[in-house]
Amino acid sequence: MTTDNHPIPPSATDATPTDTQAAYFSQFHESIGYVNFASVGAPSQAVLQTEQRMLEQLAAAGPHTVADLMEAPRAAARRVAAMTGRRPDEITMQPNTSTALYHAAFSLPADDHVPVVLLNAHEFPANLYPWKRAESAGLVSVRTYDGPANAASIAPLLDGVDVVSLSVVDFRTGYLADLDEIRETIGDRLMVVDGIQGFGVVDADWSQADVLAVGGQKWVRAGWSTGFMACSPRALERLSRPLLSGWSGAEGSERYDAALHEPLPGADRFAASVLSPIAAGRLDAALALVESVGVPWIRSRVARFAERLDEDVRTMGGALVRDDDPRHWSAILPLAFPGHDVAAIGRRLREAGVTCSVHPSTIRIAPHATTGEDTYRLLVDALRDAVAR
Repeated sequence: MTTDNHPIPPSATDATPTDTQAAYFSQFHESIGYVNFASVGAPSQAVLQTEQRMLEQLAAAGPHTVADLMEAPRAAARRVAAMTGRRPDEITMQPNTSTALYHAAFSLPADDHVPVVLLNAHEFPANLYPWKRAESAGLVSVRTYDGPANAASIAPLLDGVDVVSLSVVDFRTGYLADLDEIRETIGDRLMVVDGIQGFGVVDADWSQADVLAVGGQKWVRAGWSTGFMACSPRALERLSRPLLSGWSGAEGSERYDAALHEPLPGADRFAASVLSPIAAGRLDAALALVESVGVPWIRSRVARFAERLDEDVRTMGGALVRDDDPRHWSAILPLAFPGHDVAAIGRRLREAGVTCSVHPSTIRIAPHATTGEDTYRLLVDALRDAVAR
């Protein structure tokens, strides 16, 4: 893509990208018509080059190769710590969001009280299976609520609840949870947050989460098998029985004495084995690009795309379905077309070269800062044609 391929006509304040923004644009080359970042994000050239460089380093393995490569997880942890308000020892690499959530679900202490976990009844499976599996093992008890992840939905059900687990952005509706409001509502209960649909593209106070689980393959654009788990001091105190932890999450991991060792004091206790340092390198490279332009700028690009799309879709008799309060808007843009077959619209979009997700009642559009004018025009023209049939 070129740096003048903006999703909306340049404004007086955004007429020419800064050198940093131009450098950011030059990193990405997703196909025209791609608006499916809520499923997977196209990685940058920096991510591809980092993987190639580290693989070549491994291919020429020498006395210091492993030690040098293993610096990548530490570098990534430092960067994540700066972006989440945590310390580096409160960050650990994970291969995906699900694994981090499994660690949380299977690490609560065993005593006479079975911890009670509160979930949204319509959670994405990654934040459902860990808790239900833990429940089937007798480790927790799960309650659910309807409605969006907000204080009004959660507060009436908090009696006896120990853990509130939620998605910062609803994968279906795009509803952005207010973590500050929820923290105020739940007090010192553990808050576990699946942050994959928001991290890198929405503004949030991530330090409110006791456990923040993020996979890097969507909005961070680091590719699969990347991610992290950020833990608060409260989480490290209460998640004291890491049942899924392995030898690399224990003290004396290089002491091979056929004995089980005590868990590490920090977040690295939540490690089943040694993860790929090359994956950590990709994550670090991707996060460096996010830092270079800043999340507010990325979000502003998506917001301008959404504003324009909302106006155009209304002329077709459709609607961008989202909360009335802009504070709950994210980068997920569900489109509804009453009286039309959503599946048929989805097929026509695909035939036209648009890549998006089709849900039972909406078309989910998920653009990024690099989504260009060619993609916008293709999307709107294809929607208009599909609705007219």
